Formats: sequence, structure tokens, C-alpha cells
Amino acid sequence: MTTLCAQFQNIPPWVGKAARYPWTMFVTPPEHAPIDTTNTRCIARLPMDQQQVDRYAQRGSAGALALQADYGAFMAARPWVHAWACLNEPICGTLEQVRNLADFYAQHIELMHYAGRRVVAGNFANGAPACRQYDGDNTAWPIFAPVFRLADYLGLHEYGKGGNITTTPAWYVLRYRHVRAEWAALGLPCPPILITECGHDQGGGANDGWQTWMNQEEYLRQLRWYADRLAEDGIEAGFVFTAGANESWPSFDVSEELFDLLPEDVLSAPPIIAESRNIPPASKTVQPWHTLFIHHTGTDAEWRGKASVDATVRYWQGLGWDAWPHWICGPDGSTWPTFDMGKDGIGVSGHNAGARHIECWGCFTNHTPPVQQWDATATLAAQLLHDAGLDEKALRMHRQDEQTECPGQAFADEWPWFVDDVGDALDAMRENPDRPLSPPPLLLEKAAWWSEELLRALEAGDRLRALEIAKDNALWLARARDVYRG
Repeated sequence: MTTLCAQFQNIPPWVGKAARYPWTMFVTPPEHAPIDTTNTRCIARLPMDQQQVDRYAQRGSAGALALQADYGAFMAARPWVHAWACLNEPICGTLEQVRNLADFYAQHIELMHYAGRRVVAGNFANGAPACRQYDGDNTAWPIFAPVFRLADYLGLHEYGKGGNITTTPAWYVLRYRHVRAEWAALGLPCPPILITECGHDQGGGANDGWQTWMNQEEYLRQLRWYADRLAEDGIEAGFVFTAGANESWPSFDVSEELFDLLPEDVLSAPPIIAESRNIPPASKTVQPWHTLFIHHTGTDAEWRGKASVDATVRYWQGLGWDAWPHWICGPDGSTWPTFDMGKDGIGVSGHNAGARHIECWGCFTNHTPPVQQWDATATLAAQLLHDAGLDEKALRMHRQDEQTECPGQAFADEWPWFVDDVGDALDAMRENPDRPLSPPPLLLEKAAWWSEELLRALEAGDRLRALEIAKDNALWLARARDVYRG
């Protein structure tokens, strides 16, 4: 799997191949979508040069109003664009420039959201803005973060230097890790990060792209290394600069041949519902165990189904672990097996022998899991306990046996309710093992929740998301119907 996707400066004849990726970026988007957008989210920039970018940015809120007046019709004519990276590499070297840019985005985000459009804020040049880790200066982020937290995505640029992306100092590559640290120090949730430009750039101009420094095979090796790092850290996407390169950037061009060799992202597969017949045989209990721990991932990063699961497993593997938690439950109510239930996993220091682990995707410090995730986790826990001949007394929170907040204070506050739900599901299984674990009222509650989500997606003009939700809603209604018929 890779989180690297194509960025198109111009539109080559082979552009349609980008539809296989979950993300695609267009520097100058045509009026009509150049690819099938059914399974890809398209990011776009506005056709302006750097002087125009800085004129808008440094006028603050007035610049945001001017940009909307100048380009509002342009964006409205391209409803297929998922999100707009309107400013590219805005200047932010002085305190005055930082404040002006923050004022711009405060107004810009409000205007864009009012128009039903998503915002990729920042799109900062390589090595900008300043970070404490490398520059001894954190002037910018305390000003930007309270504004950018309202954006839909945070855009950063990262380029390798010296002919090797993998050995480039983190001032340039993987700097996003320190950007996240800046946000964490401020106590603010960072929006999902997009690396809106990446690759290799020595910084000397048009002839300092990857073609000047290495052959295609070596570039692919380095890009795969970078893709692995992005996946481990849960970065939404990185857009390689650039396909369809114009005459100003020939040494950066990503050809059709190179594009074909990039590893493909694995799109989300249908979720596994927490019922006995859908648990893979390899995950059935082989060795006895006595404790089932419940965790949270501790991140509110956007849920992407299998792509998120794969990234999480790769992160655990990157820690050097040879075992990890057994299941992940998504906020959409899907459940994903990640480790053999017949073996002890890793999840609680000193308490992994004879234990199994369920990870709930999300951070539940200030809120509990959404109803569909709560129900899926409870019914999955009941199924696993039933298969092992255990009851709800075997349930434990991570925090009960290790100094940690996991699975979050809000979840912990409602823990007795969760244990009761698992117990109720176990009782239902014992009475009739062949019936679905979720009782009809909960199935109908899920259908009602998806209906509300469908309305929100339609109001936002996100037709693709609305279609996905409609399919999920049909699933829950069909399950409720089958239960009543049974």
C-alpha cells in the first residue's frame, strides 16, 4: 500500500489511470473532471502565480474576500473538486506575514465553508513555517493553529535533497512529525495532513528534480520508503511533484511508466460485521485466554476503512513488534481482524499473556464512540468472549492495568454501560446463537444515524459520500428486516 498519489501540472493522455488512487491533485483543474471521481478525492489549486498568492495572503481578511470575488465562479464551475488548496507556498517568514496570513485564512475558511467547499490550509513550502525542533522558533504555529484547526486539511510540502530522500534531514523530510508536535504542545487537534507536494528537489530550479540526480529505479525505491513512513504515521496522502510537467519543470516529470510502477493504494474493502459466521477461521480461538482489553487509537484522524487499518498495522510493525492488537473497530461500525486470535497480542505492558485486544479507532477523551462503533465493539467483544467460553467479567480497560488514559476518559466514564451491553449481547447469543447479535432497535438506530449523515452529505454537496452512506443505510435496514422476519 502507498499513500503517494499523482499530482498533475498539465493533463497528459494517460490521466485516467489516476482514478485507481484514493487521491489525485490538479494544479490547474479543467472545468470538467478529467478522471472518474467515483473512488478518488480530487484536490485542486487555483491558476495564479506566486506574486498573486502573496498579494491575497498579505491583505489578510480583505485578501480572502478578494480571492472569493475573483475565483468563486471558477470554483463553483468545478463541483467535482473535493477540496481546494487555494494558496500555494504563501510567505510567512516574519511575524507580520504570519499574522496577515492567519487573518486571511480566518476569513477564507469561513467563506469557503459557507459556500460548501473544503479547505486545504497552508500548503507551506519545504521547511516552513518555523518549528522549535529545527529553528528554535515557534512564533508561527501558536498564531496559525487556532485558525487552521477549522480547516478540513493542513497542507505541507516535503522534498528530499542531495540525491537521497531517505537520508535528507527531517528539517525537510518527515517534518510533519514535528508540526504535529507543535499542535500537541498547544493542546489543539491537528487537521488531517496532506503532503501537497513531495519528491526530490535540490532547490536550484528547473533542473534540480529527481531526473538530474538518479535513475527511475532508484527514485522508485526512495518514493516507496517515503510512502511507508507516511503510512506508518497515518498521513492522508502525499502528491508527487509532478506528472504532466510543463517546460519549466522537465527534470521533475513523473512519466506514465513511472506512475505505473508506483505501488497502488488498497481501497477500502467491505467491512466485516461482528457476527460469528463472518469471523475468519484463522481468528477463531485456538489457545485459551482469559482477558479482553479495550483500547482506543488515541487519534481522531479521518477514517478510511482498510487504508486506515493497514496504516495502523504498519505503524505497529514499525515499532519492531512481532504481535499487535487483534481487532480494530471503525467509527462506521465496521470491524477488522488484524492479528490471529489464537495467539497472544501486544497491548498492555506486562499483561499480554493470555490476553486479547480490541482497538477502537478514535480518541475518546472528550466524547464516547459513535453509536454504530459502540454497538459494533460491544457485539464483537461478546462474540469473542462467547467463542472463548468467557463472560463480560473478562473485559478490562487498558488503563486498569497500565498507567495510561486509554481508552479515553469519556469512554471510561461510561464503562459500566459498555460492560452491560456486552452482557446483554452474550445473553442473546446463548438464547439463539444463529441470530445476529445486534437487536432490531439498535439496527434501526444505526439506520437513523446513517439517514442523518446522508442529509448532511447532501447539504454539503458531497454526492459521492451520500452514495456511500445510502449503501450503508440499506445494509442496516436489511439486517433489521431479516431479524424481524426471523
